[in-house]
Parts: sequence; structure tokens; C-alpha cells
Amino acid sequence: MIRRILPFFLLIVALSLALGVYMSYEAVRSSFLGTLSERMETVAEQIATSIRSSQSFGIALEEQETLPALLRREGVGVRYLQQIDVLGAGGEVLYSSREARVGDAAEPDERWSVTSELSNDLGETIGSVVVWMDREAAQSTIRALALDLLLHSLPFILGALVLATLGLLFILHALRRRAERLAPPSEPLRAARPQVEELEDVHRRAAEELGSGRA
Repeated sequence: MIRRILPFFLLIVALSLALGVYMSYEAVRSSFLGTLSERMETVAEQIATSIRSSQSFGIALEEQETLPALLRREGVGVRYLQQIDVLGAGGEVLYSSREARVGDAAEPDERWSVTSELSNDLGETIGSVVVWMDREAAQSTIRALALDLLLHSLPFILGALVLATLGLLFILHALRRRAERLAPPSEPLRAARPQVEELEDVHRRAAEELGSGRA
């Protein structure tokens, strides 16, 4: 019985623990990506604010010649930031922290980029600032976090499996002892019961005869 129940029970416990570790990993991963997105949004908004300030002085987006230097400065020292692009209304790259991208068409990736829209005084969209995250560096960090979480969780998982095994064995042993106490007599005892009753009758009659003779 124990051999049949124990593997199934341990499988359920292991799956429950694995689910808990996976949920912890997803929570850490989501928190990391959320923090990363907020950081990139701050950079994008700072650049967009500078562009809007120049627009307020009548300098059109296409004429802001100081933008390339600004983009390079903003991109330095920010971890996980790959590049910064300023796009025109048609999606072409007007300025970039990587000069080779100027003139190329760009399609922002919702997962690995952050966009801040630019508009004119009439509320018409004239372009956008796109901050691209370094996907490979971010994924490498996520893998490192997952490995660290697994290494820290492994001793607890093994300990939980050992405790669960001991607990199950204790419960099964207690149930077995209780079942043995409550179980009816075995078949050999049932078969010998008539002979035992017959010996008891003989003993009783002999005692009665012995008592009568003394009287």
C-alpha cells in the first residue's frame, strides 16, 4: 500500500512546490521588467521635454541639430539601454544615439521599447521618442535571477519533500496500527474457536463433578 501511495503523494508535493517556485520567478521577472520600463520611460520623457522646449522657441523637430549629442549623452551610463531614436511622423529615424540608424524605418517593440509621443500646438502627432532596451542583457539578467532563485529554493524543496515523506509514513503507520486493532480475528482463530469452547465445557463439567464429589 505504501509503495503505491508514496510516489503519487511525492509527485503532488513536488508539483506544488514547483508551481510555487515558478510563481515566485514570474513575480521577480515582472518586477524587474516593470522597473526597467519605468527607467526607460524617464529617459524618453526627459528627451521629449527637451524637444518640446525647443519647439516652443519655434525650432521644428527636423531642425533641432543638438539632438544627436543629447541622445548620446542620455544613452551613456544607463544600464540595459541599447539606443535612443527620434522618429518622424512617418516612422523614419530622424535622430539616433547610433548615427547609422538615421534614415531607417523603425517599428517600436511594445515589449522591449518605450515610446513618448511628440505633437505640435494643434495636437497633431509629429513624431516620437523611442528608447530601446538591450534585450540580450535584460534576458541574461532574468536568467541569472531565475538560477539564483532556484539555487536558494532547492534546499527548501528537498527539505519539504523529506518532511512530507516522513509525515506520510507516520500517518500510514498510525492508520495501519489502528486498523489492526479494529480488525476481526483472523481465519485460524475462527477455526480454532469451537475446539476452545469444547475444552472450556469439559473443564467446567470436571470442576462441577469435582465439587459434587467433595460435597
